[in-house]
Amino acid sequence: RKELERESKKWLLETKIVDSSGSELSRHGYSPQKSDWSALDFFLSVGVLSNSKAEVERGVTISDHWPLSLKCPLTAAAEPKEEVKKLSRMGIRNKTDELAHHRLWEETNPSLESLLSNISVIASEQSLWCKQGGRKRLALRGGTKAILKRLRELKGKAVVNGPLSEEEAAELARIKTEARRKCRNETKARQDKLKAKIAADVLKGDTRAIWRLAKPQNKRRPGLTPILDENNTLQTGEEEIDRTWRDHWA
Repeated sequence: RKELERESKKWLLETKIVDSSGSELSRHGYSPQKSDWSALDFFLSVGVLSNSKAEVERGVTISDHWPLSLKCPLTAAAEPKEEVKKLSRMGIRNKTDELAHHRLWEETNPSLESLLSNISVIASEQSLWCKQGGRKRLALRGGTKAILKRLRELKGKAVVNGPLSEEEAAELARIKTEARRKCRNETKARQDKLKAKIAADVLKGDTRAIWRLAKPQNKRRPGLTPILDENNTLQTGEEEIDRTWRDHWA
């Protein structure tokens, strides 16, 4: 049922779920005999559509009613989702002075509208917005990207033109090892830099950023992760959890 409702919303169909069997909308073939009415759990009643082709799926054997497949032209496209801009937390921490002493705070009257407008203007001036979806780039240095580009060229040449020469095969083997090493080292350096920034925030009393490190682990291990101190004792209180994280990052 959830799948039907999701697909109906996706294709902008005027649909209605008929829950009770034997209703006027769920009669099989609109027969006046109640014995001919369907006994399925629910039906999906679709509004008026100019269908171009109809087929009966006779291969379905899980029910005594064969489903009818309709092919209809779309009359409207789904409305595009409006992207919501988000401020970069790491960007704000490096621009605190510019944010606090910006001229707009003195030139405008204090109000909710002016606050939102000023933040938007300052964020655009100081490039404090998070990257929008679909525009992310590889978090690698230019030299590493050049090696990966050459690696793709050699692999593509081997597929299109056949086996590589001895020199190119040796270069491909060397580049593979070098690309793995550089990507691994740069990823580790980026993670260490992020951990150092989060540790500095924890020392200042801000423990929210810790969850940025906990999220990837939660994706690999479903469910909640217990917070244990250095003595392997479970911590449940808010103050005890904050103190455990503070000791961990100290």
